[in-house]
Amino acid sequence: MSSASVTDQPALSQELARLVAPGTDIQVAAASGACARVRATVAAEDVLIGAAVAGRLVPGDAVSSRIWADGQVHALHFVVEEAEATMLERVDLLLRLVRIDVSANARTEERHDCDLDGVVIPALVAEHQPNARGLRVRLVGVSAHGLEFLSDRGYREGEELDVAYDDGTGRRVACRVRVQRVASPLYGRTRHGCRIVAIAQDEGRRHAHLVSRLALAERPPSVPEPAVERPGRMRRLRLRAS
Repeated sequence: MSSASVTDQPALSQELARLVAPGTDIQVAAASGACARVRATVAAEDVLIGAAVAGRLVPGDAVSSRIWADGQVHALHFVVEEAEATMLERVDLLLRLVRIDVSANARTEERHDCDLDGVVIPALVAEHQPNARGLRVRLVGVSAHGLEFLSDRGYREGEELDVAYDDGTGRRVACRVRVQRVASPLYGRTRHGCRIVAIAQDEGRRHAHLVSRLALAERPPSVPEPAVERPGRMRRLRLRAS
C-alpha cells in the first residue's frame, strides 16, 4: 500500500485543522502500549490541546493516532510536551504534531487469515481500571489497518476496545480498535471486524510485518522457467560457416 509523509509545519497545521475539530475525540497510543482518548479543545498551528484521563500519558511520550478520512488513513504522530492536572482525575495535554503518514486506498486493502491468541478489554474499562483483566479472544484476520477476532461475548458496532495479541513470533502487539462489523455467532463465538484507531509506531511496524508475512505465505509458489539449451561458441561458428 502506497504512503506519503507530511513533515513541514505549514502543511501539518493545515492537516491538523482539517482532521481534528475542537470538541471531537481522538484515540492515541504510546510506546508503553497505553492508549487514551483525548477530547480536543484547541487545534492551532502544529499543536493540539486536549483533555484525557490522568495517568495514561506523561510529558515526553511519543503517541500516535489513526484517523480515517476521504478513503485514506492518516497516522498522526505527536509528542506530549505538557500535562496539567485539572479535576476529577483528568489532565489537559499539549501535543505537538511532528509527522503525518498518509496511506492510500484503505477501502481496498487486502485481508489475510490468521490464527493468533489475543486479549480484549473495553477502552473505557482500560482507562479507568488499568489492572482489569481482559477477555481472551482469537484473531482470525488482519489487514494493514484492521483486524478480526472471535470472542465468547459480543461487542456493539462503534465500541472501542484495547486489543493485545501475539504476532506469531513471540512479540506482543497492542492497539486500540473500533468495531465496524459484528457477524452472527458461530458455534457460540461472535466475529468482530475492527479498524485500528491508535497504535504506537513500533507496534504498528510489528503489525505491518505480520501482514507482510501472511501475504507472502498466501502467494502461490513460483514455477521456474524451463532451461533453454543454448549452443556453445564452437557450434555457433560451425553453423554460421556451413
